[in-house]
Amino acid sequence: MSLLIPSPSPAPSSSPAPASSPAPSSSPAPSSSPAPASSPAAAALVRLSPDTVATLLVRHFGADRRRLRPHTTLGAAGLDRYAVLELVVILRDDHGAHVDADDLTPSHTVADVLRLARS
Repeated sequence: MSLLIPSPSPAPSSSPAPASSPAPSSSPAPSSSPAPASSPAAAALVRLSPDTVATLLVRHFGADRRRLRPHTTLGAAGLDRYAVLELVVILRDDHGAHVDADDLTPSHTVADVLRLARS
């Protein structure tokens, strides 16, 4: 963190002072390069586990956690095709996992979600 220290005030004069330009910023310019592996999205992807997917299904879609297994289909967990699209968005926004919405349907299993999210 850098502190800005004001420069001494110039002596008063009868002519108006020229407009000053803003001080250069000490922060680096934004980069368009991909996020490093230590970014939150990359770290979230590493933490995506069967338990994480089960928790998402329970919290967002009301699935019964006791009935969720790797072979449980998303349809059996109560998700229709619109809920599956919502799951894709949640995986992307909250966990940095990019799953193509066309690749996931209610007939896919919890294990399929993990496999597609990690690929």
